[in-house]
Amino acid sequence: SMAAPFVAAACALLLSEDTTRTTEDMLNILEANKLTNWTKPKYGSNWATYASLCNAFALHLGTNESELSQQRTAKPIVSVASGEYNDLITVEITCPDEDATIYYNTRYGNEVTLTNGTVYIMPLEFDATTELYVMAVADGKLPSYMVYRYYISNYTVVTYTEGDFEITNTGKITAYNGSDTQIVVPDTVSGITVKAIGKDVFKQKSITSIQLPSTVTSIGESAFSGCTSLTSVTGGNIMFVGNYGFDSCTKLTQFDFSTLRIISEQSFRACKKITSVSNNYLITIPTNAFYECSLLKSIDLPNVKYINNYAFGYNTKLDTLYLPKVQTIGNYAFSNCTSIQTLELPSVKSFSSGGGQFFRCTALKTVKLVNLDGNISSNTFGECNISKIILPKISSIVGNSVINLSSLNMLYIPNVSNIATPFYANESNSQTTTIFAPKLKNINEIPSKNIKLYCTETLTYLANITSGSSYSVSIIAPSGCYANEWATANNFSFTDSNNMTNIGTVSASYAFNGVRFNFNLSNTFELLGYADSVLHAAEYNCGEDDYYFEVENISNISGNGYRSFSIFVENYPGTGTLNVKGVYTIDGMTFKTSAVSAGSAGSGFNYTLYSKYDVNFDGIVNEEDVKYITNVAVGLIDSSTLYSSVFNLCDVDGNSIIDAFDASAFDNKMSINGYYITSTDNVVSYVRE
Repeated sequence: SMAAPFVAAACALLLSEDTTRTTEDMLNILEANKLTNWTKPKYGSNWATYASLCNAFALHLGTNESELSQQRTAKPIVSVASGEYNDLITVEITCPDEDATIYYNTRYGNEVTLTNGTVYIMPLEFDATTELYVMAVADGKLPSYMVYRYYISNYTVVTYTEGDFEITNTGKITAYNGSDTQIVVPDTVSGITVKAIGKDVFKQKSITSIQLPSTVTSIGESAFSGCTSLTSVTGGNIMFVGNYGFDSCTKLTQFDFSTLRIISEQSFRACKKITSVSNNYLITIPTNAFYECSLLKSIDLPNVKYINNYAFGYNTKLDTLYLPKVQTIGNYAFSNCTSIQTLELPSVKSFSSGGGQFFRCTALKTVKLVNLDGNISSNTFGECNISKIILPKISSIVGNSVINLSSLNMLYIPNVSNIATPFYANESNSQTTTIFAPKLKNINEIPSKNIKLYCTETLTYLANITSGSSYSVSIIAPSGCYANEWATANNFSFTDSNNMTNIGTVSASYAFNGVRFNFNLSNTFELLGYADSVLHAAEYNCGEDDYYFEVENISNISGNGYRSFSIFVENYPGTGTLNVKGVYTIDGMTFKTSAVSAGSAGSGFNYTLYSKYDVNFDGIVNEEDVKYITNVAVGLIDSSTLYSSVFNLCDVDGNSIIDAFDASAFDNKMSINGYYITSTDNVVSYVRE
């Protein structure tokens, strides 16, 4: 290695200058004066030439004793770093020593010297691979350390011959008769402004790049079809691309999609190097438009409404979709897009009847299409491994092999009335699939898999089960309906949806002259994460009377994982039995908790005065609880049962109106500072703000 003798020589030179220098001193000097290794991108590794070795270890500190005390000229500054360039590059050279003369040499492998160097007087332009050596010399100073740059150029100066093009009087190029591979289309041909590239003009030609004038807005049918060496299309203001316009341009990487207004069938089919498509104008993506664009990773098309058959099929790298306005998706439009993991298209209303829209999208895990209406057909999600499908508006599932249940946890279809034969599954997969279908009327197939089915009285037909089947079906439905009878006949599990123990709790506490019930709907109930609508209510009976009412504006209470509300049953006499259930209607299916009873109160009543405006039930109505107080309902006040409870009523500013009152001071209606304490109807519902 040449490194060892160069380092040894440099150390000897430094010691001859000052014999007291330590090893650490010399190391620091060498490090401070070395050149950073430069890279030849073509070879992908660091290189150190003779010149950089010389500079690296301070061999130019002086070659004789007289030079040791001289200053060295500052290193020149070269504006363009070493690298690979596709365009003409312009290099400027300066020196911190303003009076220095700069010398450069571009002869391969030759250090620049005062004798072989050229004096720099103006910026240098390079359009070919070049080695550049630079140094500077200022009056009274030693020459600077040398600077080296290595430029790899892919730039080629392209010319055009106007006679190579044929043009119509409307500005459409109809033929190219030249042989160049790098094409520059002139602004005018025969005095006519170029506006369009016509049909088949460059079809299957061996061109590598084309530069269009800004006046070109239209690309005709098959204009560049089969140009398998074409890498870039620059310039122009392309708004229209005809059928097969860039079909099978397998190396095309540079194209401006942002100006397009209309594209046609197979416009960019098999453009295998395109990685992204972004456009704000396109409304429709035609059949096969981007089919087999195998490196296409993202599409950003905020105004597209219609995607036709096979439009993005076999785009195996595609994983990012921004399609907020898409309404219709054609057959097999995204089939074999094996990198899509999540599908949420909020505006999609329909799928074409042929199906297969997301066939073999093997990475797809979550599907949420909240406005998809009508039917889904054969192979829509065939051979996918989806875990969650949420389709709240579709009415029926028809055809064969629509959905693979092998990995599916949840199929949420609250408006589906008919399921034909859409399922297939791996029988060895023991995972349970939950199907929520409260409007389901018939299901013609029970797949060979563990199923939990939520349904209602509307279900009138379930497929027969093969005797000895190893899988299970669990039914959740109202007691006494057809689904209940079917589950019993087939020895499968059945849960009465009107008497459920696992969806929440109800608790009772006796209050002043009444009973308060607290309802907690568990957020762990598996349907809540998918529901579009949840109605909260309660029902109770006392004696022969039954009551039902709805409660609005339910809030999640932070920290306890429940959706909670309360009711206050007023003027409850404390005798007999009061039975109460929580009632929850989730996207059309009603669930009820097990009943909670409040029996005779007796002398052990824990009397606590609550207001229906008292959000926290802490006995204080304050600004947090109420914005407008007119009447505060506390029930009939009776000194024999109040037991001298303390009650604070505050105005909206939190100022106390009453403190530590005695029950005997009240009658059935009493005004205090404009606020009324009064009885109300027998039922007071509490709405949590």
